[in-house]
Amino acid sequence: MAPDTGNVNGRSQLVLIAVLTVIFSVIVLRSAWVCDDAYISFRTIDNFVNGYGLTWNTGERVQAYTNPLWVFVTAAVYVFSGEFYYTSIFLSLVLSIGMVVILARKVALSVQSAALAALSHLLLVIFAAVYFGGQRTPRRLFWLALIAALGMLNRLDTVLLYLPALVAAFFGTPGGGRIKRVVLGMLPIIGWEVFSLIYYGFPFPNTYYAKLKAGIPAADLARQGLMYYVDTLDLDPLTLIVIAAGIVLVWVGRKRDQVPFVLGMVLYLIYIVRIGGDFMTGRFFAAPLLVSVILLSRFGLPSKGIGLWAPLGAVLLLSLTSPRSPLLADQAYGTGDEGRGSNRGIADERGFYYQSTGLLRDARARSMPDHWWIFKGKQLKASGQTVAHDATIGFRGYAAGPLVHIVDELALADPLLSRLPAAELDDWRIGHVRRTIPMGYLVTCRTGINSIRDSSLAEYYEHLHDIIAGPIWSWQRTLKVARMNLGLFDNLLSIDESSYDLLVPYADVCSPKQRGTVWNRAGNLILKPRGVMIEMDSVVSSLTVELSVDHNDSYELVYWLGVRQVGATNIAMDLIPELGLRVDTIEVQIDQGVNRFDGVHIRPVDGDDRYSVGHFRLLGVSDERP
Repeated sequence: MAPDTGNVNGRSQLVLIAVLTVIFSVIVLRSAWVCDDAYISFRTIDNFVNGYGLTWNTGERVQAYTNPLWVFVTAAVYVFSGEFYYTSIFLSLVLSIGMVVILARKVALSVQSAALAALSHLLLVIFAAVYFGGQRTPRRLFWLALIAALGMLNRLDTVLLYLPALVAAFFGTPGGGRIKRVVLGMLPIIGWEVFSLIYYGFPFPNTYYAKLKAGIPAADLARQGLMYYVDTLDLDPLTLIVIAAGIVLVWVGRKRDQVPFVLGMVLYLIYIVRIGGDFMTGRFFAAPLLVSVILLSRFGLPSKGIGLWAPLGAVLLLSLTSPRSPLLADQAYGTGDEGRGSNRGIADERGFYYQSTGLLRDARARSMPDHWWIFKGKQLKASGQTVAHDATIGFRGYAAGPLVHIVDELALADPLLSRLPAAELDDWRIGHVRRTIPMGYLVTCRTGINSIRDSSLAEYYEHLHDIIAGPIWSWQRTLKVARMNLGLFDNLLSIDESSYDLLVPYADVCSPKQRGTVWNRAGNLILKPRGVMIEMDSVVSSLTVELSVDHNDSYELVYWLGVRQVGATNIAMDLIPELGLRVDTIEVQIDQGVNRFDGVHIRPVDGDDRYSVGHFRLLGVSDERP
């Protein structure tokens, strides 16, 4: 029998599509899980639905999400469901099924070819269905532009995948009015950018600025990007094989109408290297993989015989032999090596989270997701604390609720930290670049009074705060938005060299340690040259403090009240030859007339370059809430 030459039709083929869709759905559900990053968007949605606007921290207009279309779709369902875990899994399943059905019915030349599809990128499939179907008319050009705009609205960097095909469609469409059709189709993304500039004050998500301002050299990013390919080749070789097959077969088969899609894939693959890949194994290859599957589905396969079963059998065999195959997923996933990160800075996030957020782990006695970060967030909410800082903000931020202001140490959701360089350039993970919190910033967030110690940075924050928290319709704000986006305030960005490397709340470091405790035992604060800032939860007054430090080093304790240094104490190294921590009780030396402080900066001065603090405890303390 000759190969199929048209779209999939006929009752038997519809039955086959249905069977394949059911199998696909079962695989999706068995693999279903949610991650911490998803709840960054969910906190924004919760704030939006409850009247706080599209905000991460209420009172600050900051776009902490990269997927506006997904946010609005999820919000529409969340209004009725009132929860996110099952809602997000349900939506993902529906969109995935839609992608498979459209691919099989409207794109693939045969249902056998469509069986190669396994990922949920519905808009890309719809775009391909419109691109390959029907006459090249201005009306079709409008629909292509509209679908591309929606794709970009869901994730802006997918413009690289759409652009070559959209350009080819533009020049391949006869007649006039083409520019008008494209502009009309692009209205969703144009409208969003205008809204973003007006509402947030910036055209791009805060994550863009967090990555752009990190200061990581381009060569280091490219090396990490290549490592991302190596990681995928190690754990999921089928993905790269299918991507390469799509590119090669289009060129060898001289499929001219498919070349724009290949160009889009190549651009996106280069982009992956340029940005350093991703922290999540394989995620950034999902879109080019789907494009390759679309292209492969355009090669008609015989309806029977070895020509049909050989490629399908090869795909199945490779899937089953893959180290992390979804076909083999069960509720034990993540109990082995899957849950551990690699020395490449890339992790199998499904393995890390599955035991606490996987659908197969659901049970009547569990409230999903059941991750301990959720419980930490609930504890934070119950504590009455109004400002906190953390590096894992999704689960904790959502569980803490809208009344807790959370400063994101990784800067993804923080407007000021995202403009500052990385705390360290010799210890970073892509997408997780820690920033040093400037002195006085937490006090600023808590009181609403600009208390940032560095005067230039304080002035920068003043302008930034006017943009993200001031009245939207203000001529003064409009001028600051323009100047900020043109980089005219960047000269004010600075970090005081006397700052600190670590910032910890007092509650995390006040439990006493025994004399002789090993200096680097888990739970001790291992200090770098700029030391640690211990933040009190209120203004305190204390005559003496107790602390433990590595015995053969000297340290300086500097007491702070807001942006003022109000006292200092030096601790000399202990010359008695012993190992581990020493415990000292020292008098607090505060300027006369002040006698209060809300932070203590402990900085190493001299020693063996192995510095640590075991604990810091106030004795006879009284507090004065700000």
